[in-house]
Amino acid sequence: PPPPAVVLISPPPVDERAWAEFTGEPSSNRTLEASKKYADACQQVSAAKGTAFVDVWGSIYDHGQLSECFNDGLHLSSKGNQIVFEALMKTIAESSHLAGPEDVPLDAPLWADIDPLNIQGSFEDHSKKMT
Repeated sequence: PPPPAVVLISPPPVDERAWAEFTGEPSSNRTLEASKKYADACQQVSAAKGTAFVDVWGSIYDHGQLSECFNDGLHLSSKGNQIVFEALMKTIAESSHLAGPEDVPLDAPLWADIDPLNIQGSFEDHSKKMT
């Protein structure tokens, strides 16, 4: 089989004001500037190694409303996670060597396909379908 594809994903920006407020500190110990340096370094490593790259920092920053993207200034909200998902799926769709979710076989049945009264049988049925 081909080697697994590698996708490097940059760290997101931070909402300094929200993080300082959440931690109760007068200023944030996490900065937009520092997170951008990490994102840029990730992009440089990706280019040097020839991997696919997802610019989460840019995608979230370009959204324009950092406060919508974080629960506390550091950890992503559902909106922030949605932006990450969309950026990753765009990278996969634009790549000639990355498989999309529809192209990857399932190792196990989906949760909705598991019979709670016959769990082992559900896995066995799934295995038969995959061969």
